[in-house]
Amino acid sequence: MNELKDALIKDWGSCLDCDYEGLLEYRHLEGEDYGDSESLGVMLLQRCPACESEAHSLIPIEYYRELLELLIEQQASAALGLGEDSDE
Repeated sequence: MNELKDALIKDWGSCLDCDYEGLLEYRHLEGEDYGDSESLGVMLLQRCPACESEAHSLIPIEYYRELLELLIEQQASAALGLGEDSDE
């Protein structure tokens, strides 16, 4: 989890401040326990790319784990893509 602590998670959503609909950005919060196996949810910092407003967002733990799996897959794909480019 430490390598993902500073990762930027993007997910589809709506901004309550400006009504933007699209990919919102989420970051981990300092001091939040993201490894608690009994937690029902986690708090993330949500940022709107359109109006740059920030808010705390409570994410259900099952959905958070899905987002992390997608992030890990994207990072692995990007790493493989970089390896292929260097061979050419």
